[in-house]
Amino acid sequence: AKAGRSWEACMTFNGSWGWQKAPPEDWRSVRGVLEMLRTCTANQGNLLLNIGPLPDGTVPKEAVTRLTAVGKWLDRYGDVIYGKVDRSSSLTSAIGNLSRKGKTQYLWCTRWPGRELAIGALTGKLQSAKLHGTTRKLPFSQVKDRLVIRGLPAQSPDKVAGVAVLDLVFKSPPNQVFSCGCVTVGAKPKNLHTRWHSAHVETWKVSKLVPKKGDV
Repeated sequence: AKAGRSWEACMTFNGSWGWQKAPPEDWRSVRGVLEMLRTCTANQGNLLLNIGPLPDGTVPKEAVTRLTAVGKWLDRYGDVIYGKVDRSSSLTSAIGNLSRKGKTQYLWCTRWPGRELAIGALTGKLQSAKLHGTTRKLPFSQVKDRLVIRGLPAQSPDKVAGVAVLDLVFKSPPNQVFSCGCVTVGAKPKNLHTRWHSAHVETWKVSKLVPKKGDV
C-alpha cells in the first residue's frame, strides 16, 4: 500500500466469505492471524477479518478458539498495534519481522532463537533492547553488520502463540544490505525510517561479494 494512503486488508478466515463446512486445517492459525496483524501494522493499515458465521448466526468454534487466543496475545502486546503506528523498515530474518511506533522498532519473534538472537547484514546502530513489557535492558554487541542480543530466556516468553516482542531503539534507522544486489548511490531517503528510495535514482551499483577467509 502506498505510504500516506489509508488502506485495509479484507481477509477471510477459512477461504469463504459466508459459512461453509471447512476442515480445521483450512482455518487460519493463531500465528497466521498475528502475522496478518503485524503486516498491516508495519504498513499503517487495518485488518478486517471475516469469520463466516453459521446459518443460525453463531460464531464457528474454530474461530472462537483462535480469536480467543489472539485476544489473550493482544492483552499483553496490544499497545504495539493500537493507536498511531509508523511504517517500519523491512527486515529479512528467520526469527521474525518488525513493526514500529516512533523510534521504537518492535521485533515480533515468531521463531524463538534461545538465549541469543542474531541479525545479519544490518545497518543502523542499536541503542537499547528489551523484552516488551519489561524494563531490564538486554546486553548486545554490534560488530560491523552483525547484531547479537544476549540475556534472553531459553524459551519464548509468549506462551499463547510463541510470538514474543522485543523493543528495539536504534540511534539511526535500521536497514539491511546483503552481499549481493543493487543499492542506490547518492539518493537521499524521503523518510529516514524506510528503505532508501527516490523517484529519480540516477546511479546504481552492484555490491561486491566479500567472503570471509576460509569461506567457499
